[in-house]
Amino acid sequence: MPHDVFLSYASTDRAAADAVCAALETRGIRCWIAPRDVPAGADWGEAILTAIGRAHAMVLVLSRGTATSVHVRNEVVTAVSQSLALVPVRVEDCQPGGALRLHLAGSHWVNVFPAPVEQHADVLAAGVRLALAADATIEIPRAQAAAMVAAARASHAAAAQARPAQPAWTPQPAPVMRAAPAPMPAPATPDLAAPARRGALPIALVLGVVGALVALGVAAWMLEPRLRQMLGAAPAASTMVADAAIDVPPDAAPPTAEPELPPRLMARLTDAAAAAGHQPAAPSAAVVETPRSLAPSASLSGLGGAIALPQAVAPPPLPSSARFTQQAPVAIPQPAASPPAPATRVLNVARDTISRLYVARMGQGIGREDWLGNAQITPGNAVQIRAPAGQGCVFNIRAVYVGGRTEDRPGVDLCAAPELRFEGGKGAGAPSSR
Repeated sequence: MPHDVFLSYASTDRAAADAVCAALETRGIRCWIAPRDVPAGADWGEAILTAIGRAHAMVLVLSRGTATSVHVRNEVVTAVSQSLALVPVRVEDCQPGGALRLHLAGSHWVNVFPAPVEQHADVLAAGVRLALAADATIEIPRAQAAAMVAAARASHAAAAQARPAQPAWTPQPAPVMRAAPAPMPAPATPDLAAPARRGALPIALVLGVVGALVALGVAAWMLEPRLRQMLGAAPAASTMVADAAIDVPPDAAPPTAEPELPPRLMARLTDAAAAAGHQPAAPSAAVVETPRSLAPSASLSGLGGAIALPQAVAPPPLPSSARFTQQAPVAIPQPAASPPAPATRVLNVARDTISRLYVARMGQGIGREDWLGNAQITPGNAVQIRAPAGQGCVFNIRAVYVGGRTEDRPGVDLCAAPELRFEGGKGAGAPSSR
């Protein structure tokens, strides 16, 4: 039988839980409570998990003995993991203890004490309807849901005016934040040294430029002899070429082979070769060698004296047996890419179209990311989904049909299930292995 809320209670609060269940069911809210709704011969734990998966809210009967119940704590953790709305109902004046305080920190509590519970039934039903209207998986028209919310708020306001000494909801006071006084700005004092600093900046720049120019002049004056000694060969060569150009008679006929040099230039070239240790060869047909044919050991006269040219050294000959071989490039092994996770085929065998598909890792409840995007799964069609790399294989899956009806599949192994069939029931069925 379908139900709206799951009723969780400790074994010591059995009578109070039955009274809460009766008050809700007489006002049209369907409840699931153990052991009344556990099928005969069914596994107790499996029946509770199925009932929580098909519920839209959980009503927790809260008393001093609730914190010591292991079953209540496990049921609350399961409901929170499936994003169910929690409605704590206090049957006595107490505070939640243990791990329940963490799960109920953001929830408002409904008080149904002092007994009997029936006199608080209207306030209790209004609070549960608020939780049910907030669940998007219930097929309630928008206008009807708005009317339910308005009626519930009106019931709470009437109950608060009728019993001001016993508020139906326990308010959580918000901390009062006080702003620290702003520091007073210090009075501005005139900077008397600012004009003097602005006037001194151009003077410092001019002095710096003058100092750099003086340093460059001193360096050039000190290095002038060495520069003349290093560059002494160039003026001598240029002087020799100039003399040769001047001594050529203007009315001489153009040479047919090599040009004939004047006697004075030939004498100077001969003297330079003799000073270098070379014997001049006898000229033939008045043809002499140009200065480019001088031996590498010759010297040229410059401003600082003669500068000896370096001796040319020939490279040693390679042995005839030498061979050049080219080695083959060494292949660098590339790491093998890990194979992608296998895909799971999601098949819609229901009568309605699946409009959204929420997938979340195990332990994170129902996800908020729609894996279908703008797509839909019409009846008889399927899509393929694959577990993201590095996030494991076990996921909780919720399919939302057109109209708002849902179907949950907790703990689906996407790496091992080749096909997942949705048949239209909320939380019913299991992943298909076909």
